[in-house]
Amino acid sequence: MVGLNHPKWMTTTLKAAAIYNLVFALLTLVAPFWIFDVTGAMRPNIPELWQCIGMIVGVYGVGYWIAAFDPFRHWPVILVGWLGKTFGPIGFAKALWEGVFPIKFGWIIVFNDLIWWIPFAIMVKEAIKRIIAPELIEITDAHRRSFALFSDDSKRTPLLVVFLRHSGCTFCREMIADLKTANEELKRSQISVVLVHMGLSGQTLPDDWKSVLDKERSLYRLAGLERGAWGQVFSLSILWRGFVAGILNRHGVGILEGDGMMMPGAQLWMGGQLVHFWKAQSVADRLPLTEILNRVNRPTKEP
Repeated sequence: MVGLNHPKWMTTTLKAAAIYNLVFALLTLVAPFWIFDVTGAMRPNIPELWQCIGMIVGVYGVGYWIAAFDPFRHWPVILVGWLGKTFGPIGFAKALWEGVFPIKFGWIIVFNDLIWWIPFAIMVKEAIKRIIAPELIEITDAHRRSFALFSDDSKRTPLLVVFLRHSGCTFCREMIADLKTANEELKRSQISVVLVHMGLSGQTLPDDWKSVLDKERSLYRLAGLERGAWGQVFSLSILWRGFVAGILNRHGVGILEGDGMMMPGAQLWMGGQLVHFWKAQSVADRLPLTEILNRVNRPTKEP
């Protein structure tokens, strides 16, 4: 299966940060002066203000715990946390320079901010590479080997490789339904189906279909597929089509899983060669199954 999930250390780090923040918040609410007494800093005149800061830290902890299950998807939460862990030490340095806090108060900055700074920065960097700018991810030999496998497999039987958008997409659900409806005809034409996707939560597929996870969209880029322009994703005609497909035709809509701006497409491989490439002009375009079946039954190699 092509595609990398987030490394385990990211989940461990975010859960540890969440637990730390929640414990810190609880202690601050119950005993607001403990930090000041331990470090020798002057107690604040308004303890409720420090307790409010503790509650904010606790809210961050909730965010970290949620982000731990999918750090790349919830990268904005991590980014906001990283910014707080950057500005906190800057503020402490200023207060230390002005004599507001003693140097011992810096231990709070170490545990609240500094020990998390580098791992949070790495998580944000990796999220930017995968979510915001996937072109920064190197297309590896493993990705190229997937295309070689498509070629090899098609020497035995025609291979239809369908590039979906994301599992919650109404039009992708419709596309899967179209493929299921045509599955018997595909079998008669001896066409094998491979779905390249960024997540297929809640989708039940025929046992003879294959699926390839490609969260980083490396295979999409190798195939020549790109992120769509605004008009290719959100035009009025597309929204109407989505209403018809999702509500009237009951294909529904799910949670966004992957890149909502990615365009769909399909490849037909035969005899070890790519003989047809369909590239959607809008996310609402339907897979041209009739044309694909005709090409298998009357194969003509594209220039």
